[in-house]
Amino acid sequence: MQSQVEFRQVSARLLRISDATQFGLALTALVVGLISVTTTLSMVAHEPRGELAVLRALGLRPGTAALALLLDSVLLTLTGGLVGSVAGGLLAQGLNTVTNEVLGVGAGGCAYHHDSAGAVRGRHRGPACRLGRIRAGLRSG
Repeated sequence: MQSQVEFRQVSARLLRISDATQFGLALTALVVGLISVTTTLSMVAHEPRGELAVLRALGLRPGTAALALLLDSVLLTLTGGLVGSVAGGLLAQGLNTVTNEVLGVGAGGCAYHHDSAGAVRGRHRGPACRLGRIRAGLRSG
């Protein structure tokens, strides 16, 4: 019985390390994305300086120029977000299909619950589901 308790403790510790690593990678990706967006928006703001100078010389008010830059940034951000979301979703679906067909391992289709005895039951497909089942079992036991 001692070895099962030790196994659960070691497994729980490894899962916490895995969660911390995943969080660190996600945070790094977020920071890189924010830097990328900031760089792009600053280029968008500085690129039309000559055109804005000509328009200002023709009577364009500073508030209208700022509104044009803001609108340009918002449209660029929304378009990039929409295209990125659609492309990411399609890529994830395609990768899941390929891994499911080639390797026989899919990442989708998780559905599990605890039955009346506390055991984890349900439909499990793919490593992410198995990991979720292990985590649920460690938390309940």
